[in-house]
Amino acid sequence: MAQTVTREKRTTIKREEQLPRPLLAFLFTSIALTIVSLVYTQICRKLGLGLPYSFAYYYVPGDLFGDLRGFGAKFQLYPTNDFFYGAPGGYFMYPASLFYVFYPLFALHHTLAGFMAFITGLLSILVYAFVGVMQYAGLAGRALVSFVVASLLLSYPLAFEYLRLNVEMLVFAAVSLGVLAFCCEKPKLAATCFGIAGALKIYPLMFLGLPFARKQYRYVGLGVLVCAVISVSALWALGPTMLQAYRWDAFQLRLFQVRFAGHLAQVAYDHSFFGLIKVLTLPWKPDLTSWVPVYTRCAAVGALVLYFARLIRLPMWNQIIVLSILAVTLPPVSYDYTLLTVEIVFAVLSFLVIRAQVSGVPLSTSLQPHLILLAITFTPLSFVMYQGGRYGAQVRCLCLIALLWITLRKPIFEAHEAGAQLPA
Repeated sequence: MAQTVTREKRTTIKREEQLPRPLLAFLFTSIALTIVSLVYTQICRKLGLGLPYSFAYYYVPGDLFGDLRGFGAKFQLYPTNDFFYGAPGGYFMYPASLFYVFYPLFALHHTLAGFMAFITGLLSILVYAFVGVMQYAGLAGRALVSFVVASLLLSYPLAFEYLRLNVEMLVFAAVSLGVLAFCCEKPKLAATCFGIAGALKIYPLMFLGLPFARKQYRYVGLGVLVCAVISVSALWALGPTMLQAYRWDAFQLRLFQVRFAGHLAQVAYDHSFFGLIKVLTLPWKPDLTSWVPVYTRCAAVGALVLYFARLIRLPMWNQIIVLSILAVTLPPVSYDYTLLTVEIVFAVLSFLVIRAQVSGVPLSTSLQPHLILLAITFTPLSFVMYQGGRYGAQVRCLCLIALLWITLRKPIFEAHEAGAQLPA
């Protein structure tokens, strides 16, 4: 009997230390596409053809940390009139809540090092949480270590975040911790995290659809309240009066609509639905600036219809995946660092694949197509060019649309199995 127990234990450990086939497919696809992008980039460099977007690994000389450096001169002028009313130093096309981030950051003697240390600290917390989730799912040993390390090294959105030093890492951390808290049945903490993320960039508020679907309306209200308090207090802190700060910030955000959302120059960076519309309308070259508010309203209405007509009836896992994708595709502009939020989808799918293998609970659908689509989304795709145009971002958008479609069509687990066999 002892030998039987030992043999069964060894079998269980062996199974838990092997990566399931869908995760292996994800890694192999990521490795293959990353190598192709690297080789293509090197060939272009050798032939003097320039740097094909969008291979981020150390290949943009003179443009390192551009998203952070761009605001340095602006915040040196605070709180003078030139900060609010002058063009010197550029524009601050962000919600006012990010004043809480940038003002103390640029007060540091070593701003770049300080911000890099800060986002690295956030990343360390998220990696620690991801390791814990994988361990809970049942992955252990060398498979766990190699899988986590490979996932980090192969993440193009993460590399791009460090290349640009964008504040998107803060949004990603807040949303990720909120999703984790919600899965751990801590809705108050989850709503607070979603409210913080929504104050930084409005679209993460859609994650409040998770407690709403479970009729936890007071937590939805809490998330909205947290977002409102941070936003209003930021206007007060920004000054010189709340009304002036509001008018100034509204002006900056309108400039974003003209200079980025309605502009074609940045389309190679943009994997949003509206970015796809830009590419499809290139032959006619329309003025898209006037389209932005129309698109924004239509996207909001479409998202609400989709939520109440279909998403609200799906299991929690499907809801998390769909909301994560919509958060980075619905905005009129969504550049490569926003793909960090889609890493939540990767974490959820990895957890479910491993958990299903270890517990023996069958999946309602194979997750291998989901993970292959993610692998394509998470790689540079610098070789996707046509007649001199770069279309890697639009390929990512199409992959996200496909992932959205197959997730909306069918629950990942049957409802009775997901609740009983896969506790959050």
